[in-house]
Amino acid sequence: SMPQAVVRARRLARENDERYKERFGWGEVVWTELSSETIGEDYYRVVLQFSRPQRGILEAQTGEEEFLFDLTGILQDRQILVWPEGLQMPEEGQSLRTSDGQRGLAEAKVEEAQEHSSRADYRGAIERLNEAIQIDPNYAVAYNNRGDTYYNLGRYQRSIEDFDKAIQL
Repeated sequence: SMPQAVVRARRLARENDERYKERFGWGEVVWTELSSETIGEDYYRVVLQFSRPQRGILEAQTGEEEFLFDLTGILQDRQILVWPEGLQMPEEGQSLRTSDGQRGLAEAKVEEAQEHSSRADYRGAIERLNEAIQIDPNYAVAYNNRGDTYYNLGRYQRSIEDFDKAIQL
């Protein structure tokens, strides 16, 4: 039922909120139901809002995550719809604290990207570099390597933007 889907979404969200705490430096995450609906005859869609626990928090300081369940209650899809303002675009000079674990994950993604580049799979490399930048928005090597990859694809303006960001960092 729809109420069960909402409860399941909240449970899943709380089980995985460590990644939000780490990413944003939050001590705690609050989950609130924004909307829930039945899609056709096959799915339940639940959208939860996440934020820090605080009075007077602005809407721009919250994020939204969507959960899609089939009628048996099995999660079919989960995705971020909105990041809290200033956190969704690391390229814009976003300053987030980076833990050693995050840097290690970002480094691993850069290594995966290098493997893709060595096979001339530049699109696969860019996907891995985007993941590295999402994990650690202050990792200059990821921007530099993505600049190289865009250059190899002939996307010179995008390449220059990434090189400039790497230099800035």
